[in-house]
Parts: sequence; structure tokens; C-alpha cells
Amino acid sequence: VFGDMGVLQESIIVSVTSNAIQGPVRLYSSVDQASETAERIVPGNQVVTPDFVFVPASRSDADAVSWMASATRTLADLGLTVSTGRVVDFRSRDLLRHSPDQPCSPMIYPANIVERTVQHPRTRLRKPQWFAIDSTTASKLLVPAGVYVLVKRFSSKEEKRRIVAAVWDDDRAPAFDNKLNYIHCSGRGVESGLALGLTVWLNSKRVDDFFRVFSGHTQVNAGDLRQMKFPSLDQLRLLGRSTLDPDTAVRQVMGAEHV
Repeated sequence: VFGDMGVLQESIIVSVTSNAIQGPVRLYSSVDQASETAERIVPGNQVVTPDFVFVPASRSDADAVSWMASATRTLADLGLTVSTGRVVDFRSRDLLRHSPDQPCSPMIYPANIVERTVQHPRTRLRKPQWFAIDSTTASKLLVPAGVYVLVKRFSSKEEKRRIVAAVWDDDRAPAFDNKLNYIHCSGRGVESGLALGLTVWLNSKRVDDFFRVFSGHTQVNAGDLRQMKFPSLDQLRLLGRSTLDPDTAVRQVMGAEHV
């Protein structure tokens, strides 16, 4: 309905019968009301999996789901977890500073992520990029110093990637904005090489294509990242050592051996 307006919206109608034997699934899809309807028949196990219900409306969607089957680890399997940034800026205005004129920690927003790196402070960002260290709130809102993988929670429909990740590595305890997710190890930093590998993996087109199949919106929730699959620890470390772009590195490492 909104195809001529450039609005990102998907409608899915589902009919479910409990305990029925799942046979082939017939999928119909169209871009807008004026386009031809495409039809595909796919095996039931391509639609209903132990983790998700997919709608592989195109061959490229099906290929993305099939390719991701080579990754079998969750973050929990890797000894990691993901949380949402602790600072809601409008609730902490009294602690935000434009310059570190007193003991402060870096305040990191999604806008600090530029081309897979974290720029702090970022000159073009008008928001206060420092967080005053207050004895009563620091322990609740700051994260221990270390290496973390940051993932934007929101992206605009114009962005090329839904998943945008970067590594934060600093010896100061940071404050992460609530519009960021951060991957950590039991509340503390992640091994540097592993963090780099996770960032390469998340920033690859293969992973982004897969994410778009099971997520029809522009938000990347912490729950989505917990359920997503990742390569092994050794493969992630290989990705972290690679000097290639994310897409080439992932093709090379994942093609070299099975997870």
C-alpha cells in the first residue's frame, strides 16, 4: 500500500494449526498493490525452525537462511551476553557535560559510531559527550572499563545495513546510551581479538541479509542478538585478525571450514 511513498512496512498474515504435520509451504509476496504477485513453494523446515518463523519470500531470502545454518553458536554458548545501554539521556541531564571540566566518563551515543569505529569525542555531535562521575549513580549507570562490542539499536530505512557494530576499547569506564546494545562477558569487557571478530561478523552483508529475513523492522533488540547464531570462538578470532573487509573476511573464514 505504501510502496509509492518509500515507506518501509511489511504485512504478514499467518494461519496456524496446532500439532499438524507440516508439509510444503506456499508463499505469496508483492512489493505493492500494482506489482505482480510472486509465488514460491518451499519445504516447511525453511519456514518453521526451532528458533524462528521465517518468510523466505525470495530465493535470496532462502539462501540467507540456508547459509546461516553453518553458524551454530549463540552468544551464551560463547560465554557472552548482550545488554542495552544504561543511560537514558533525558533522565540523566544533570549528569551530562559538554566538556570534562570535572571527573567525567565518556558518554557514547549511536552517532559516535562512524564506519565501524567509535569516535569520541565526535566534533560534529552536538550532544553532551561526557558523563559526570557521581558516587550515587556511577555504579548503576557506568560500565567497567574494557573492550565492548557496540551495536546500534535503531537504523533509518535509508541505511545500507540494519546491523551496525563497532568496538569500544578504552581504560575509562564508559556510559552507553540506551539506544545502544553492548556485548560483554559477565558484565565486564571482552577479549580484544574476539570483540574485533564479532564486529566483523555483525557488519558483514551475509549476517545483515539474514537479519532482514526474520526482522521486518529497523530495530535491533538485545533479544534478537541473543538468539542469533555466531561462528566458533576460533573462527571469530580469525575474523578479528583479518585485514580484509567484513564481507570478504567472512566468506574466507566460513568457507575455509565448517563451524
